[in-house]
Amino acid sequence: MKNKIQTFRDIFNVVPRSVVASDLGKENDRFMELTDHLGEFTIQELALIGNFCSLTLSEMFTLIGGETITFPLDLNQPFCRPARKSRLFYSPSTNHPA
Repeated sequence: MKNKIQTFRDIFNVVPRSVVASDLGKENDRFMELTDHLGEFTIQELALIGNFCSLTLSEMFTLIGGETITFPLDLNQPFCRPARKSRLFYSPSTNHPA
């Protein structure tokens, strides 16, 4: 079976997506989204998918390494939002009596 699998997507020629989705406890639509965005799979999910085809986690990483991976994190965006001004702090620009 390993010889038939050269890419991550080849797994689903061996095991139907619906079977994998069901065993992972995912809705079919959500699972289809994950297969388009491999970076969103957890390591545990990848290990379980690999078990269907007798692939080790290392072999799964090798398969995924050959794919274009999209991650949910947009690296062009700042990692945190700028701090908002709080009304709790005294601002010298306000006209408060001393």
